[in-house]
Amino acid sequence: MKDRKYANLIFMKRAIFLILMLPILFFFSATKLIHFSKDILFTGEEVACEGLDPCFLASVSKEPLRFIGNGGEAIAFVTSDNQYVLKFFLKNHLRKTRHFHSKKQLRQLIFGKRKVNHPEKVFEKYVWAYKHLPLETGVIGIHSPNKGPGNIPPCKLIDYRNKEHEIDLNQFAFVVQKKAEIIENFESSPVDLKKAEAKLLELFTTLAKKGFVSKSLVFNPANFAILNDKALMIDLGKLEFAPDGASYEIEEANLQKRYYKWKQKQTL
Repeated sequence: MKDRKYANLIFMKRAIFLILMLPILFFFSATKLIHFSKDILFTGEEVACEGLDPCFLASVSKEPLRFIGNGGEAIAFVTSDNQYVLKFFLKNHLRKTRHFHSKKQLRQLIFGKRKVNHPEKVFEKYVWAYKHLPLETGVIGIHSPNKGPGNIPPCKLIDYRNKEHEIDLNQFAFVVQKKAEIIENFESSPVDLKKAEAKLLELFTTLAKKGFVSKSLVFNPANFAILNDKALMIDLGKLEFAPDGASYEIEEANLQKRYYKWKQKQTL
């Protein structure tokens, strides 16, 4: 009898544990990168923009480009000389999540439907940056597929699994940015860190004065970088052009507030 009661007690404890774990399984389930292929890349044929010099692209893509990171909207590869980044845009989110079928409906019921940027909208943000913020974003060129026969040589990309893929650059939309050290990984002396912070605050002022607004509610150190004593905003997914919005002082103050809040957390 005692053994039976003990077994029932163990069973009840396990059942309670599983019930308590359900919210975590629903809201914080693990993510996994899917396999890279050219089929996940956005072509951008519907976006009109200026093209990059084919000779330049041929020179930077002589050697295989290596994967350096991705978000939900783009995937980036660095050139062999570590000077430039080619950023491609995704048709769909690159991450898939292991979850129950009801997770999406449950989150939408509680928080509302999540707004997702379409690839053409994200690409257009970089077109704006190329035209209006080249120094602040490091964007030195943009490319959308040519209407006629392609004239850029094939390019080899090495994914996060160290697998090599050959793609035709003529078929896809992408941007070229200068390679910079992201704030998240930036390590230097206290003096250099103070200079970097000053440059970052200058960048906030410039973005606000030019009519750009960040829709992000937090400062993300992975979206900003330092290059040659200059701060850059390298991920533009949350950036909007709103020249008729609030005064630039308000946006500048918002950017600073988010940054200082993030900085304070780093010292805890």
